[in-house]
Amino acid sequence: MAEGGSRPSGQDRTNQLNILAISSLSRDLQTVYLVIALVVSVGCGLLLIFLVWKKEYLQKPSHYLRCNLAVDDIIFTGGLIPTQIYRFFQQDVESEQLLCSAKALLLAACLVSMLGTYLMMAVELYYCICHPLHYHSKVTTKRVLCAILASRVISMILGLGPVVFSGLPNLNANLQCELEPANSASVAAILRTIVLFVAVLVGFTILILYYFVLKEARKQQARDESRNMWIFQTKAFRKMAPHAIILAVSGATSFFQVAMVRNVISMEEKASHSMIVTERVATLLQFTLSSMANPIIYSFRLPEFRKACKELCGLPTSLPVASNVRRKQDMNTTVCSLTQASSCPVTSRETVNGTLPNQITAQADIEIKQAPSCTYGRPKQIAIGAEERAAPTPVSGGCGDTVLETIPGQTNVNA
Repeated sequence: MAEGGSRPSGQDRTNQLNILAISSLSRDLQTVYLVIALVVSVGCGLLLIFLVWKKEYLQKPSHYLRCNLAVDDIIFTGGLIPTQIYRFFQQDVESEQLLCSAKALLLAACLVSMLGTYLMMAVELYYCICHPLHYHSKVTTKRVLCAILASRVISMILGLGPVVFSGLPNLNANLQCELEPANSASVAAILRTIVLFVAVLVGFTILILYYFVLKEARKQQARDESRNMWIFQTKAFRKMAPHAIILAVSGATSFFQVAMVRNVISMEEKASHSMIVTERVATLLQFTLSSMANPIIYSFRLPEFRKACKELCGLPTSLPVASNVRRKQDMNTTVCSLTQASSCPVTSRETVNGTLPNQITAQADIEIKQAPSCTYGRPKQIAIGAEERAAPTPVSGGCGDTVLETIPGQTNVNA
């Protein structure tokens, strides 16, 4: 279909048929690749959403962001990849127009929504690494859900606005979607310029957040005085690396595809065969690469998601030794050692809250504990202060990791 709805001339019709021509082997290979990409992206996305809904320990703000990204991948690949496969088997102008319309409806909206999710995940990573003590107060379920809703609304306005105001785009002589020039005063051109500006701004903000995380990785590297630690071995860098990989892959494929489309559209005469092939490769990469990498790198490489998958399939999961049992064993060993050494003279004892040793048993935070039976002596009663007997308490630290919380003045019995 030519621009403006006029019938193409004989020469244009020949050029279009040459552009659409594709060998059966190339068509079959591309179809197999697209089917694999569709199964991986949609299947992994649906599995991710089901696991977060089913498993209570996966219901965290960070995993809600991963579910939001999975929804974008499902809509993006579920709408564009079947259309692309239909285009391979039809090889006519109508199928090209259908693919152009699908791009106009889904491409910009899904990419803007994905970019907003990448920004929210970068903010979550920043608080996780740089401000772990404020993580649970800043990254809450309510704030994450509000941010997801705002991202959805903005992506719908910026992505579907050009279609609402100017309609679906037509095809040019090289069978590419004909877009308004950047210097046009139409509403559609202004919205597309805003999309470009927002993409650059969000990308720059994400890079700044990654820079602060990288600085924290440098600090972690400097704090490790016992051995020479490379920066990629630090916790901050290991958490940042998947985010940076996904952003680089998504940004590179999108930039490559946009550059090739702009180059083909700007050509007045028929594009060369190598240019058409390069544009098709760029389109395939944009449709598949980031959507396949998102659920695998962001989610299923994490131990808790692998554990949830094993539980779903009925496979045994390797359970770590309970920390409470280990602490009790360490406490028993320590108390037995204190029982054996109780005959030694004590020159000084610590006071609890400024109270003399002979007044310790009268305080409210004192507990008389019965020492466990040891093989070398009779059990004795030992007065242990609350601050001295308390073991480190496992709490949920930044990013949902389980850490040991130590109260000031508390003696670490495990150490």
